[in-house]
Amino acid sequence: MTKYRFARVTNYYPQYLERFYSNSTHVNLSYEQHYSSLIEDSLESASSYTKALNKLHDVEAMDIISNALPLQQAWRVQNNISESVSNDLLIIEQLVKFQPDVVWIDDFNLMKDEWISSFKKRLSNNKLIVGHICAPFGSAIEKKFSHFDIIFSCIPCMVEELRGKGFKSHLLYHSFDSEILEKLKTTELKKFPPSQLLFSGSLYSGAGFHNKRVEYLESFIQRGFPLTLFGNLESVSKIRSKKLFRSVIRLIKALGLGILIQKISFLKSKEAYGDSPVTGYSKSLRNASYPPVFGLSLFKLMQNADITFNIHGDIAGNCAGNIRMFEVTGAGSCLLTDDKENINELFVPGKEIVTYTGLQDCIDKIQWLLSHPNECKQIAQAGQQRTLHDHTVKVRAELLNALIIEELKNKN
Repeated sequence: MTKYRFARVTNYYPQYLERFYSNSTHVNLSYEQHYSSLIEDSLESASSYTKALNKLHDVEAMDIISNALPLQQAWRVQNNISESVSNDLLIIEQLVKFQPDVVWIDDFNLMKDEWISSFKKRLSNNKLIVGHICAPFGSAIEKKFSHFDIIFSCIPCMVEELRGKGFKSHLLYHSFDSEILEKLKTTELKKFPPSQLLFSGSLYSGAGFHNKRVEYLESFIQRGFPLTLFGNLESVSKIRSKKLFRSVIRLIKALGLGILIQKISFLKSKEAYGDSPVTGYSKSLRNASYPPVFGLSLFKLMQNADITFNIHGDIAGNCAGNIRMFEVTGAGSCLLTDDKENINELFVPGKEIVTYTGLQDCIDKIQWLLSHPNECKQIAQAGQQRTLHDHTVKVRAELLNALIIEELKNKN
């Protein structure tokens, strides 16, 4: 059996960290106590995978949460690292102390030239570096992929795209942490009222993001559906800036000066804004939306919902794979999601989940589910059983472990 140490360099949703630190006091905690408190509270896939890997034989795993600044400062103080060492390079110091065989990175903001150079110099014994991408990426991020031995993605279409560009890529779907169900029974949480139709998630505008998602939700509101909406909406100023970048990019290309975009890094990082419209939100949608919730509260919200609506971001193409599918079914709500070419690999439509092929079909399915509550509940129960059997963090961690071991053997 191959033994190895695994370090995951990741980041958490800023809104979640803001909530965590507003409700907690960590001034007098050691780094280890602080770290344990955060990963036990978060329930993010990052910490769940690491916890699952630690339960396997011959694997020692840890997370480095790069944007949890109070946690990073606790490590700095406890290890007597000078304040002159930047926060980015502090990550290197943690990796050097842990001496991992495998480093997983999904925080690409770290990977500037200085950071990559320091990593290669100070972690020369590292055997494998892997990346993880499930979100839109431009040419600036794509350049960083050359540093990885493997790039994992949760979307089959993205795996094929990466392979087509010459990168070694493996599919690793998202999953559900079954321990959440027990925590929901034993943890005192804010009480959310039952919801007939729920959506909770991000609503970002522009290329690769959630234009269609916004369109569907706007339609639900217009039709008077009993929608409960917890949305991560962009500010008015953010929408305006995206529209401005879209206009600039399209103008430059219309003038036949596209080469300037490739030469000017700032413009290159915004190039994708020119690919699709940037839309805002109606007043009705803004008024209907509550602030996003995280952690156990999110799962309690889903558990109390008869139907939870899901639609993939534009980047997914014709493939299913977002995390919400597994969270919704794991929590026990009836998943209503967009039909995709690989959906049958994950669930049985009509029995374990409900799928739709377009806006009108989605509206029809919502009306049917609302008028057939018993059938809706049966589908939710079957979906939960499927997720708890095939789509748990434990199942995914075992697959990840097998892929890592195979790659490590090939390296020797």
